[in-house]
Amino acid sequence: MKTLKMPRRRMMAVMGAAAALVPAVAASAAEPKRARAPRAPRAPAPSEQSGSALVAPLVAGSALGSWRVVRTFAVRAGAVSLELKDSSDRLFYLDICKRDRRQSAPKPPACTDLYDIFVANEGDGSAATLEDHGLAAMAVAEVVRANEHAVPVAGMLTLRERLRRHPDQVMRGF
Repeated sequence: MKTLKMPRRRMMAVMGAAAALVPAVAASAAEPKRARAPRAPRAPAPSEQSGSALVAPLVAGSALGSWRVVRTFAVRAGAVSLELKDSSDRLFYLDICKRDRRQSAPKPPACTDLYDIFVANEGDGSAATLEDHGLAAMAVAEVVRANEHAVPVAGMLTLRERLRRHPDQVMRGF
């Protein structure tokens, strides 16, 4: 039997994300089913407008492990961004970009099948990311992983494409 090896930090991030999501999933499963009203003409889904469905059920005020979501942002300059606070009440930002599979691509703290999650700390890769913020990126990746194949998000770019097209709007927060 093959043994699955997972680094301790990764396991802790997964456990934190799972612990944060269990109450939300349980609450939605417990809600009674309602009869459907006749359908109105279809408006664009939130995912097509903003990317917010990519990080559902996270919204402003949500707890994710020891982090709190302050805001989620619409797709801007090719990424969906999240503003979070850590346990020390420091603001930090995560940018969810389209996955770049090239060998020379910047290495994010977390990735999924379709997306890379970067800490937007105005760094160029030479400065260390705070471990806690990297762990938050891993926890957000677990949320994204649950939604990414069901939620089309238009306008996403890889980090490299963002740096080329929008150099003044990348890695700065908002």
